[in-house]
Amino acid sequence: MQEENMMSMRIKKRNINTYIVCTFTILSLFLSACNGTSEGTSGDSSGKKQIVLATMTQNRFLDFAKEKYEALHPDIEIVYKVYQELDIRETGNNMAQISMPTKEDQEKYISTINTEMMSGAGPDILDTTELPVDKYKEKNMLANLYDMMDQDQDFNKNEYFQNIWKSTELDGGLYTFPVNFLLEMLNANDELLKQGGVQLQEPLSWDDILTATEQVRQVVGNDVSAISESSPEDLASELVSLYYSQLVDSKNKKAYFDSDDSRRLILKVKEIFDRGFAGAGMSDIQTDIQSMEDFTEKMKLTIFSPSYISDPTSFALSGTLYSQPSFDGKNEELAFRTLLNLGLNANSAMKQEAWDFLKFLVSEEMQQAPARIGLPINKQVYNEMFDRMLDDVKKNGSVTTPRGEEPVSVTPEQLESMRPLAEKANQKSSGDPKILDIFRTEIAPYFAGQKSLDDVLRIIQSKVTTYLNE
Repeated sequence: MQEENMMSMRIKKRNINTYIVCTFTILSLFLSACNGTSEGTSGDSSGKKQIVLATMTQNRFLDFAKEKYEALHPDIEIVYKVYQELDIRETGNNMAQISMPTKEDQEKYISTINTEMMSGAGPDILDTTELPVDKYKEKNMLANLYDMMDQDQDFNKNEYFQNIWKSTELDGGLYTFPVNFLLEMLNANDELLKQGGVQLQEPLSWDDILTATEQVRQVVGNDVSAISESSPEDLASELVSLYYSQLVDSKNKKAYFDSDDSRRLILKVKEIFDRGFAGAGMSDIQTDIQSMEDFTEKMKLTIFSPSYISDPTSFALSGTLYSQPSFDGKNEELAFRTLLNLGLNANSAMKQEAWDFLKFLVSEEMQQAPARIGLPINKQVYNEMFDRMLDDVKKNGSVTTPRGEEPVSVTPEQLESMRPLAEKANQKSSGDPKILDIFRTEIAPYFAGQKSLDDVLRIIQSKVTTYLNE
C-alpha cells in the first residue's frame, strides 16, 4: 500500500543503510490508493471505456501506468481513486514524518470494499494487500488470473517469475496479481561472526542464531545482539506472517496456533528478549538525529538484521545473506513479500480491458519504469538490471546504487552467484490482515506477563477459527 521513495535515510554503515532504506521501501509500497465507491462501466459521456482502479493510498507507479496506458489507448480511461491520503512532512536532516493510515482507516477501507464487492459491484481492479483474498475467492468475487492468461495468446507465462505466482496461489488458482516483490533475508554482520569464530551453514534455525550470538558475546561482550527488533510482539507478528501457511489452512478453515510448533515459536521469541538478545528495531528511530545515531551504534553490534532485497544492487550492499529460518528449522526456504497486489473483479463488465491493463503493468516497458519499486516480476527486466550491474562492476570494480550509497567493491562472481535467488523464492510472507491483527492483539498480554501462553494461544485459536468459518 505505498507511495515510493518518500524518504531516503543515509547512514555510512552500508548494511544499516540497506536495512533502513529497504524497510521504508516496504512501508512505502504497502500504501496504495482509492477514495469513494465505484463500479466498472462500459463508457462515460465522452464515449471512453472506463476501468475503475481501487487502492488504499496513492501509488506513483500506478499514476505513471495510468498516464502511459491512456496515451496508448485513447478509448480507455483509468478511473483511479484514493481512499486515504498520506500526510508527509519534511522534518529536516534528510528525514520525513509520515502519518500512516491508522487501523481505523484500514478497517474503513476494507469495510467499504467488502460492501461494494458483496453487492456485485466494486472496482474493476483492486489492491488486495489489506483484503481477505481467501474469503473473496470463496465467494467467487475475484477472477482466476490463470484463466485470463490461458485465454490470452499474447501472454507468455515463461517470461515471468512463476515461482512467485505459485507461492501466491489459492487452491491452484491465482487471485491476486503480484506486480513486484522483494526477498526477505537475513544480513549477517560478517565482522562480528569472524571475531567470534562462528561459521554458519544453511538452513539456519533460531537455535543456530542464538548459539552464534553466545559465541560472539564471549569474545566481543554482552552488548552484542542476535537480531534487530523493538519488541517481542513485533518479532512474533513478523514470524507469524512469515510462517502463515503453516499456521492457517484457509481452504479447510483450520488454524494451528495451539500446535506444538506454534508454542515453540512463541517460546523462542520470549527467550530472545528474556536473554537480551534483541537489539534496536525500526520503531526505536524517532525524527531526531540522536535516535538515529543511537540506532546506528547498536546496529554495529547486531549480528543479524533484516535485509529486504528490493533491487539487484541490494545484493552488493549486504554482508553474507541467509534465508530466514524455516518454521521447523529444517527446511531451506526463501521468503519473499509481494509489494503491489492487484485483483480482478470477477463481476467486472470490463474484465478483458482490465486484464489488458494488468498485463501492461508487468510488461517490459512498465517493469523498467523508475517509479516501480522492488524486484520486477518480469524475468527479462530483472536479468537486464543484473547485466547492467555486472557491467559496472567489470568496468569500475564496484556497484553504485540508485539511492546514492557509496560504491561497494564486489566481484562479478559474487554477484552472479546471487542472480538465481529471485527464482528460488518459495515462501510468501503475508496473511489475512484480520488474522494477523487478532494474533498481535491477543499475544501482547503473554509477553507482558499478564496471561499464560496456554490462555493466549487458546484465545487466538478460537478467534481465528471463528473468523475462518464466518
